[in-house]
Amino acid sequence: MHICLARLSLLLLAFTPFSRGVPAQEPWYDSEPDASRPMPAEEAAASMVLPSGFHAEVVAAEPLVRNPIAMDWDDRGRLWIAENGTYAEHGVRFDLLLSDRIRILVDRDGDGRADDSRLFADGLKRLTSFATDTDGVWVLCPPQLLFIPDRDRDDVPDGPAEVKLDGFTVPPESYHTIANGLRFGLDGWLYGRCGASSPGSIRRPDQPLEDAVPIAGGLWRFHPTRGTFEVLCHGTTNPWGHDWNATGEAFFINTVNGHLWHAIPGAHFARPHSASPNSLVYEPIDTHADHFHWDTSEPWTASRGGTGIHDATGGGHAHSGMSIYLGGVWPSEFHDQLLTLNLHGRRVNRDRLEPHGSGYVGRHTPDPFRSLDPWFRGLDLRYGPDGQVVLIDWSDTGECHEHTGVHRNSGRVFRIVYDEAAPSEAPAGWTAAEGLSGMTAPQLLSVLDHDNQWWVRRARRELLARCRVSSDGDAMLTQLNDWSDSLRPTTEARHIDQLMTLWSCYDALAAQGNSRAATRRDDTLRAALRAEEPAVRAMAVRLFLDHLPLDTVLGEVRAEEELLLADAETLIEMATKDPSPRVRLALASALQRLPRENRLELATALASHRDDADDHNLPEMIWFGLIPVARQAPESAIDCLIADSAPRLQRWAARRSGELALLHPQGLERLLPSISQWPRSRQWTAMEGLAEGLAGLRRVEPPEGWNAIRSALTIDGDLTVEQQRLLDSIDAVFGAGQSIERLAAIARDREASLAQRELALRTLIDTEAENLQQVCLDVLRERYLNRTALVGLTRFDDPGVAERIASDFRSFHLLDRPAVIDTLVTRRTFCEALLNAMERGRIPTSDVKTRHVQ
Repeated sequence: MHICLARLSLLLLAFTPFSRGVPAQEPWYDSEPDASRPMPAEEAAASMVLPSGFHAEVVAAEPLVRNPIAMDWDDRGRLWIAENGTYAEHGVRFDLLLSDRIRILVDRDGDGRADDSRLFADGLKRLTSFATDTDGVWVLCPPQLLFIPDRDRDDVPDGPAEVKLDGFTVPPESYHTIANGLRFGLDGWLYGRCGASSPGSIRRPDQPLEDAVPIAGGLWRFHPTRGTFEVLCHGTTNPWGHDWNATGEAFFINTVNGHLWHAIPGAHFARPHSASPNSLVYEPIDTHADHFHWDTSEPWTASRGGTGIHDATGGGHAHSGMSIYLGGVWPSEFHDQLLTLNLHGRRVNRDRLEPHGSGYVGRHTPDPFRSLDPWFRGLDLRYGPDGQVVLIDWSDTGECHEHTGVHRNSGRVFRIVYDEAAPSEAPAGWTAAEGLSGMTAPQLLSVLDHDNQWWVRRARRELLARCRVSSDGDAMLTQLNDWSDSLRPTTEARHIDQLMTLWSCYDALAAQGNSRAATRRDDTLRAALRAEEPAVRAMAVRLFLDHLPLDTVLGEVRAEEELLLADAETLIEMATKDPSPRVRLALASALQRLPRENRLELATALASHRDDADDHNLPEMIWFGLIPVARQAPESAIDCLIADSAPRLQRWAARRSGELALLHPQGLERLLPSISQWPRSRQWTAMEGLAEGLAGLRRVEPPEGWNAIRSALTIDGDLTVEQQRLLDSIDAVFGAGQSIERLAAIARDREASLAQRELALRTLIDTEAENLQQVCLDVLRERYLNRTALVGLTRFDDPGVAERIASDFRSFHLLDRPAVIDTLVTRRTFCEALLNAMERGRIPTSDVKTRHVQ
């Protein structure tokens, strides 16, 4: 044992990180073996295939810009570019001897092309995105979110970068899916994205580890002044673009399992390669598009060529960058439509966003733009202050993960210009020298009528910034009130623009202690809850509860503040009477912001709408909001859903009853009498859920009422093969019980749900099955299931088992890894495996804490 401690001490000493910066290696080198060259920038622009009336022009190209990975404008209308040189090929992943940087492009003669650039920040590592603010720049360099202050706005940082968030993991196996996409939302929060293969645990530096919020893919947001972080929606594969439409709804694009997703707060979306870490997410919401941009008759990897049949459908599975065009200059056919870059297809895909049920559906439209440059690698596109669209081109060859190498010395910025309309004009009072900061509050408020949303959103941010630091809040409040009293909303979109401005500014003033602003904020929202337009009412519901935190991806309730009785009654009345499914979706989403005690009555009201039974989103969102209830008080959740609710909800209630048949038999006892009163089709739907829930159990005493229901279902004797299979699987559990072999097969079955497999594995552990060790080893590399397998393997004092646990350390979720080390230090025979894994770099020495050494 003394030898083990000596080895451990040497390992910890040898790998202790130092705080000194790593010197930068210059110049950037090319590791891409392809000796070809991209088209000259002017030729690449001229050769773009564009609709009639459009042309492409070069804004900047190498050597002025290299490896552009993100862009943004400041309030003076200047374009900023992030250059990433650290991203490297497989095996290297990130070359941290290089640096990433942020530049401001300089156009001295006003011809639209950059003449020079000004370096704002250098020495950054793993830079994926940034967002300019009124007093500095937000920078995402996983694992950290940074803020670089520039409060005097002289383009020189006032000091070193400040760490605002930490915990965005950079996994060695999926380093291309890391957190990205900083962009300010309409509500003043800073939004970002994260791939499902880069799970993390996010917290501020001043927060303890237990307060960290888990993330396992999806969209997240951070409040710049409150310091609040939340994951807005969960899942998909690798999102790399998001934006808001004219009525304030957020959407994001993705790769592999569908490109278009409506970013509903609290939603769990489909994950193609892994299960949700939340075992009660039975059926996540699928893509919101009615099409794919690759031929799904072939594996998704086959679409990386972007040619042939995939060319005809849209170019491939990988998308990067997204803009919902609201620039006010392009033809009306582009207004409020989604544009995204198709990486392998070297083009722009366009989707028409149509209202559908509670949300939207993306309809396929012909691809409007295409590049003929084989090196074209578009990463982002946005409309700017002139209403035209700018896109950045990484400019490289090879597969999108850069497996073969990186060509760091190329990169372009293009502008797509519509010639038949004048560019957007800057608003009155704005100058290039001072930007929006030189405008008065009334001038900024007048900008909210601008036809180009770039100006609208940027003016709102400037107003919000002033409200957050206002030394004369009463004067600002008076100006807001005067503007509010003069409003006459002309369109639904204008009404939402005005609502977002008033709510966010009143809220910021209220945070400064202005009670009159708080009253005005609440009155504004209550009026919006009664607005004629459904989109305004839906947005008002969302803002009404915006101060309450969302549940985490694991279904953990973070809300503590119970609603006032009047507020609860208002929401329940809307859930019962509002005719709009869009409003009901906002209410279903809001379930996850409420304390557990406030959820059942609201969910019951929402579940009673028969017209929502087949909705793409609503049954799932109601269930997601009830997950904490189904976990802590399952009988209450079952009572809520077995009434006159959607068949999907009834199936999930039956499934939960089956899962808990041993621990909470009351659930089945409540469920079965209700099932007997349902129509035959719904009875079979419930049987599907019950069979799914019982699948992982060995034997359960048949509940009272089962025989009567079984007899009723088989009274005519005319059963389909599937119906007979369902009854046989239920009878197996209620009768002699399922065999150990059958349970082992369920635990290993990748087609079964995580909940079923975990329940089967726990049953094998509880019964101390003879083949337990092998079954646990078979699933040890499957994230979220391996945490249960670890429990089973601790029963075996076998060095070979310890070696497997240590070698598969990175297969465990970040939050489960401490338990792995806890396991490896509990037995002398296991310690050797821990030390070996540390020496080989499979377990980071930083993960071994003082308590483990002791």
